[in-house]
Amino acid sequence: MSCCGKMRQAVSSPPVNAGSIGRDGATFEYVGRGALSVVGGATGRRYDFIGGGAQVRVDPRDRPSLMQVSRLRLR
Repeated sequence: MSCCGKMRQAVSSPPVNAGSIGRDGATFEYVGRGALSVVGGATGRRYDFIGGGAQVRVDPRDRPSLMQVSRLRLR
């Protein structure tokens, strides 16, 4: 009996959407070109920005680490 699939699923973090974050979250806008994925320093969640101008709501605990990314701007 193998459990690798279950373990992989438990370890990987799905992309975060606005619906899963409380109202205290912060919104960041991507000002670069192409796409960008960033992992929050506090939660380990992955935030996907699909192109320039994309806005993503993030967990407030990840705000400090995302503020260190030069192509992201706090909205």
